[in-house]
Amino acid sequence: MQTSPTALVPSPRRRAKGADRRRQVVEATLDVLAAKGYAELTIGDIARSLGISTALILQHFKTKDALLLEAQRLLAAEYHDNWQRALAASGPSAAEKLWSLVAAEFAEAICTPRKIMAWKAFWAEGRGRREYIAEFGARNVEYLKLLTALCATIIKEGGYAGYDAKVVARTIDSLETGLWLELTSTATPMTVNQTRRTAFSHLAMIFPRHFTPKGPIRGPIKRAR
Repeated sequence: MQTSPTALVPSPRRRAKGADRRRQVVEATLDVLAAKGYAELTIGDIARSLGISTALILQHFKTKDALLLEAQRLLAAEYHDNWQRALAASGPSAAEKLWSLVAAEFAEAICTPRKIMAWKAFWAEGRGRREYIAEFGARNVEYLKLLTALCATIIKEGGYAGYDAKVVARTIDSLETGLWLELTSTATPMTVNQTRRTAFSHLAMIFPRHFTPKGPIRGPIKRAR
């Protein structure tokens, strides 16, 4: 009996080796994590989703905890790199930079239901939160410091009396987090475009001399009298 040539070609999943296999396993982990949550996920679930053995996964990740930490690292790196690129590509003014950061928060590549559900699974798990803070807390501090500095510049430029840059930055950051959660709400879920528009409208309400809901205002800033 002859075997057809195509039958001899292994599937892409079985051909994967080394770094490709590790990445494949981590991506599958995010899929299962989004569907089942942190506590319910097993190595067997991930292996079945890929059509491979648990032993093959354990060659790359010795424990479930090690695999979950690697998945969290992937999400954190994507998130950090995304806003760094947005900042580098933005215009020179503080308003342009702040607008770019808010837009980056809802970029299609990172703001997907699958990834947000995975984030929620990590946030809901005490151990996941502790591991995240231990390894990635400095990045969160960096982001908040940047938001605060940009808000301070905008407050000074526009003469926004009584504004506290730290409070405003926290408000922006908190709204972004809340809008992420709205994307996966089972009651009235928002679309990515709706969350982005909401965040932009929020900027315009906070800093009306610098923004409209459609973008930064060009030209000289009109200070309050």
